[in-house]
Amino acid sequence: MKDLEKILSKALPDKIPSQIIAESGKEIHHLTEGEYLDKPKKVFHKQYTLDSNFETKGQKTDSLNIPEVIARYAGIPLPKQEDLLFIDTETTGLAGGTGTYIFLVGLGYFRKNSFQVDQLFLTDIDGEESFLRELHKYLAGFTTFVSYNGKSFDIPLLSGRYIFNQSENPTVNFFHLDLLHLSRRIWKNSLTDCTLGTIEKEILGLCRQVDKDIPGLEIPQEYFYYLQSRDATDMVRVLHHNYYDVISMYLLLSKLSIFLTDTDSLEFLEEILGMAKLFAEQRDFLAAEKLFRKILQLHPQHKDGRKRLSYLYKNNCDLCNAVKLWERAAEDNEIYAFIELAKHYEHRLKNYETALKYTQNALKIVYSSCYENTQILAELQHRLNRLENRLTHER
Repeated sequence: MKDLEKILSKALPDKIPSQIIAESGKEIHHLTEGEYLDKPKKVFHKQYTLDSNFETKGQKTDSLNIPEVIARYAGIPLPKQEDLLFIDTETTGLAGGTGTYIFLVGLGYFRKNSFQVDQLFLTDIDGEESFLRELHKYLAGFTTFVSYNGKSFDIPLLSGRYIFNQSENPTVNFFHLDLLHLSRRIWKNSLTDCTLGTIEKEILGLCRQVDKDIPGLEIPQEYFYYLQSRDATDMVRVLHHNYYDVISMYLLLSKLSIFLTDTDSLEFLEEILGMAKLFAEQRDFLAAEKLFRKILQLHPQHKDGRKRLSYLYKNNCDLCNAVKLWERAAEDNEIYAFIELAKHYEHRLKNYETALKYTQNALKIVYSSCYENTQILAELQHRLNRLENRLTHER
């Protein structure tokens, strides 16, 4: 391991003598408030505390009650707010891998009805062991990571750094709530993408200060420049970027928790649909039905909402309401409606003539629209033959 690290270190900038660092006047402690956590001054700590007056669009940072549907979606036990550790990292590369170092970790958590953000900044690569040791202390006492794409990037990379340094890995016992997955589930059809930047603008209504922020793609090269020059001017912008990522994750989880607890506050059609799907997937059928019905109240001809609500009724044995929706969908030549009505009249009502009519209508759609689902075509043809045989024998 140590030999491999020596090889990798050759790709990193040469170390700057400590005297030059001290005299530069542009080290991180000269440009922003904070403290070093170790004597070699390799690990810089900065802390922010947000009181309950910090808010955006009515959201405050003094409490957070996560609904069960979010925990079920993430596959984790329902956490309390004091269990949560919001985490975001900045690294020397965006692809990950053994040669990628984490040089900044932002951690958000609750303390005494306020939301606090701590940052650990690695001032030199050879301080990584100390950096990971200090981070280990911060992870104690929490049970659940909250991240944005952390399941795929931040946490595997962090875990890899502990393993590379032959240190105890504190991440293995954490549960994980990745807000990227939840955001995609709800907004993927209504937003151009689900990057955190897009979520901030379109969902949270936030706008970062351009002069204080820095594009994420530029962060690795700016860190390498800092290691060479010991000029931390742009590192202050990186700290701000990381801090804002952590705050945005908190505000996003807060907004999701509010919406999924009080669904009456939802206004936008695609947002309602996304949350209705989420409730249906997690088998909260009453909440899902309420939202699907709301969609049809806002837009009576909404095909996806109507279809999903009809299947929700079917799965809950409410065939009366399911049939009503299928009949409305059949008026719009929706093939699934003809198929479901054919099944209903054949198997439940034993009305084979009506079942035959709906099967024939479904087949007309298949033949007239070059329908590509050969399985459905085969099933419809099989049903048609069966119904025709039944009716022939009955006559």
